[in-house]
Amino acid sequence: MSHLSNLNYYPSTLNSPYSQLSTLNSQPSTLHKSIDMLPQKESIIKQKSEAFSIRVIKMYKYLSSHMNERVLSKQVLRSGTSVGANVNESRNAQSTSDFISKLSIALKEADETTYWLKCLYGGEYITEAQYLSMNNDIQEIVRILVKIIKTTKERNCI
Repeated sequence: MSHLSNLNYYPSTLNSPYSQLSTLNSQPSTLHKSIDMLPQKESIIKQKSEAFSIRVIKMYKYLSSHMNERVLSKQVLRSGTSVGANVNESRNAQSTSDFISKLSIALKEADETTYWLKCLYGGEYITEAQYLSMNNDIQEIVRILVKIIKTTKERNCI
């Protein structure tokens, strides 16, 4: 059984098996502060993708340092953080089609992240509970992205 279950990621809407990772760093990071200080009208997809990125970063740090796993975890790090980067970039889109394009890239990255999480689970680097927690979060992001893309296309007759 992995020691990863004793760690806590950024608070999720789910009961994360990583609920103790924040104890590794008792000082809250600037990013955590900025997420906490977002206005109430802040985009839910932006909040969720940023929170997921934090979870992925902390999972990568743990897997690379404690489990000596660097290949699969680096892949999930790249794709998992790319979701939030593309969501954030979509906020400055130059057109509706550019907006849809950025979110479509985020959706592809979310799908890739799902694949790498399955590999980490299949390779026994993460437990079933850890996989389900991370997978539930990324699937929620996928559902939101699909809805935003679909609604934007319908409203703009694309």
